[in-house]
Amino acid sequence: MENLSQLLTSSDSYALLEDSKSSPADSKNLLFTQPQREIIANNHDELADALDQIETCRKQGLYLCGYLSYEAGYHFIDKEIKRENLNGTQQPLLSFIAFQNMQKLDRKEIEDAFNSVSLFPESQLCLHDLKLNTSKKNYLKSIVKIKKYIESGDTYQINYTIKYKFKLQGNTAALYKSLRQTQPVEFGALLNFPDSKIVSLSPELFIKKKADTITSKPMKGTAKRGLDKKQDQEILRFLKSDPKTLSENVMIVDLIRNDFGRICEIGSVRVNNLFQIQTFKTIHQMISTVKGTLKKHLSFKQILDALFPCGSITGAPKIRTMEIINELETEPRGIYTGAIGYLLPDNDFYFNVPIRTISCNERNNCEMGIGSGIIYESDANDEFAECLLKADFLTRLNQDFYLIESFKYNANKKGFSNLKQHLERLQQSSQCFGFKYSEDNIETQLTKIKQSLKSGIYKIRLSAFNDGKIEISHSEILDDNSPKKIHISTKKIDSSSIFQYHKTSRRELYNAEFDLGHESGFYDVIFLNERNEVAEASRHNLFIKKGDTLYTPPLTAGILNGIYRQKFMQQHDVIETVIHKDDLFNCDQIILTNSVRGSVLVELSQTYGTPPTY
Repeated sequence: MENLSQLLTSSDSYALLEDSKSSPADSKNLLFTQPQREIIANNHDELADALDQIETCRKQGLYLCGYLSYEAGYHFIDKEIKRENLNGTQQPLLSFIAFQNMQKLDRKEIEDAFNSVSLFPESQLCLHDLKLNTSKKNYLKSIVKIKKYIESGDTYQINYTIKYKFKLQGNTAALYKSLRQTQPVEFGALLNFPDSKIVSLSPELFIKKKADTITSKPMKGTAKRGLDKKQDQEILRFLKSDPKTLSENVMIVDLIRNDFGRICEIGSVRVNNLFQIQTFKTIHQMISTVKGTLKKHLSFKQILDALFPCGSITGAPKIRTMEIINELETEPRGIYTGAIGYLLPDNDFYFNVPIRTISCNERNNCEMGIGSGIIYESDANDEFAECLLKADFLTRLNQDFYLIESFKYNANKKGFSNLKQHLERLQQSSQCFGFKYSEDNIETQLTKIKQSLKSGIYKIRLSAFNDGKIEISHSEILDDNSPKKIHISTKKIDSSSIFQYHKTSRRELYNAEFDLGHESGFYDVIFLNERNEVAEASRHNLFIKKGDTLYTPPLTAGILNGIYRQKFMQQHDVIETVIHKDDLFNCDQIILTNSVRGSVLVELSQTYGTPPTY
C-alpha cells in the first residue's frame, strides 16, 4: 500500500476523501492509489462512453474516484439545452480514475502524513491576483432579470453563481493542509489528477447509495457566524424562523423528493431532519435530509439521469431554471456544483456537491465558484454579500499577513512625501491580495497624524490588514552622517515569490538578516536571488555607478519597485540590467534608496556573507 506522506510530495495520481468534521470514530476517510485507467469526457459522445467505462471498471473490481462538472447535467436531462457561455475555463465534463487500491485511514494517520512531509512553506502560501468574473453592477443586473423570470412564472428559485479567479502561490497539497485545519467538513477532497488539481471543503452531500437506500442532504440557507455564543444563538433562532430561508429550503427539498420519486419505490421517499442547521467556522447553513428505497437493478448512469445535477444548486423547476442559468451565467461552472465522489465494485457510491471547491491547473491558475439561491424576496446586495461570505474560508488565507507603506512626513511643512504614489501602490497590492481598501479611512488617520505632530521630520509606517483595518505609527528621523557599511547575505531570496513584489509583513528573512547585521554595525544587508543575481537590500533598493553610468537590477530579479526607486530613475539616466556580486565589488559607488532616507551612499564590506561576530 502506498503511503499518503509520500504521495503528497509526488506527481502520482491519487485521491484523498476526508471527513474532518465528524467524531474520529464516525469519520470515513479514504485514500485511492495505484491508478489503472484514466477516464475523461469532454463532450456528449465521450460522456456516454465514459460512463460505460466506469461500469466496466467497477465490474472488474476497481475503485472509481473523480468528479463530474455541472455542465455534464445538460446531457442527463430530458430537454436539450444549447450551452451558450463557453468563454471561461473549460474543465472535462467527467474525470475519473480507476484505482487498484482503496485504503481506509483514521484521522491521526492523515494528520501525521501532512505533518511529516515538507510541503510549501506556510509563511509563503497565499492567493494573489484575485478577481471576480463579473462586476457587482452586472451581478445586480442579473438578479433583476432573475426576478422578472420569477414574476412571469418561469421559475421559483435560481441558484445564481459567479467565480473567483486567482493565482496560488504554493501547491494544492499545502493549500488543502491549511484549509482543513480551519474548515472541518464532512466532504473534504484532495484530487491529484493529471488534468487538474482539486481542493474541496464541501459540507453538502449530493447522494449516498448503500445497498437499496439512497440519501441526499440538500443545503439551502446561510448566515454568518456571530461574534460570541449569544450572537450565534440569536442568528440560529432567526434562521429557523426566517420565511425566506425556510421557503428556499422547502423548495429544494420538494425538488429532491420529486427527483427521488423517479428512481425509488412508490411511497418510500421521506424527509428527515427538516431545517437542521450545521455550524462551520465562518457560517451556519440549513440542511434537510431526503431518503428513499431504490428500484431494483438501477445502474449508476440511470441514477444520474434522474438526479444530476443536484437541485440545490440549480433551483426549481430544474430544467427551466437550468435554461435561465445557461443564459445568465457568463462562463461554465466546471466542477463547482457538479459532483465529487467514488463508486465501489458493489455499485455503492458516495458523492458530494462540490461547493467551497478550488480547481487549479499546472500553472497554478485557480478558480472557485460561489453562489446563492435567489427568490423573489431576495435583496440583491445581500445576495452579493452572501457570495463573498461563502468565499471567506478561502480568502481568509491572506489574513496572516498585512501590507506596509513607509514614507516621510515633514511636520514643519505639513507634507507627506510621495503620498499619492504610496497610496496607489497600496491600492494595487490590496486588489492583488483581495484586501479591503478605503482611502477615506487612511486619510482620516493621516489627518490625525498632522494634528498631533507639530514639528520635526518623521517616518510614517502604514499597515493595512485583510479586513480593511488600518494602523499608522510614526518615529522621528534623526540626522545620521556616519559612514554606512553594508554586507551581502549568504541567504538567497526567491524571485518567483509574489511577496518580493509587494511590501508586506512577510519579511521574516529580511528582518532576521537585518537585525544580525545591525548588531555588528552594518547599515543594511544585500540579498542575491536563486540565480545569484543581486536583488535588493532589506530596507532599500540598490543602484551602482560605474564611471558615469548608473545601473539597477530589473524587477524580475525579485525586487520591490520602490516609490523612491521610481523617482530616482526619473531624475537620472539609469540602465536596468542584471547585476552580479562581482559588480558590487568592482563598481565606483553603491547607492541605496527608499522613501524615508532618500538616496544614501554606502560602502560594501569586503567580506562576503555573514560576519564572524554573528
